Amino acid sequence: MAKSVPPNGIDVKQSRKTLRVTFRIAEREIRLLSYEQDYYAGSPAITQNRFGKGNAFYAGTVSDASGMNWLMEIVCESAGIKPIVSDTPTGVEILKRVDGNSSWLFVLNYSSNTISMRLETDGSDLLTGMEVKNYIELEPSGVAIIQE
Repeated sequence: MAKSVPPNGIDVKQSRKTLRVTFRIAEREIRLLSYEQDYYAGSPAITQNRFGKGNAFYAGTVSDASGMNWLMEIVCESAGIKPIVSDTPTGVEILKRVDGNSSWLFVLNYSSNTISMRLETDGSDLLTGMEVKNYIELEPSGVAIIQE
């Protein structure tokens, strides 16, 4: 006699110290990555489900930094999200805020190194009063707020 799977698609059985989870794959899901070993070999580790104009991603695993970067590239691409600045140095965060009339670029250097980078915009650094022309240099822990 087959056991029915609950509506959420997860069947959890526990025996002694082992926990087994069975996932039911929806028809619209795309398997992006599968487990390669142990009892869940061949089962989906990361899936994408397209529905209407949206996408849902499920990651049933913990990945290293390169794996998470790969997944985030796929997620961002599917949502039409593009980086504010290409080739952002490691340890640098860039945020853009817009109020309808103006836009500001916040550049934060969390690293312990001076960074130099190209920007894809011109503007005025509100903290120093300096004009920025497609290039910025920030000291360690430096911050710039550029009004475009």
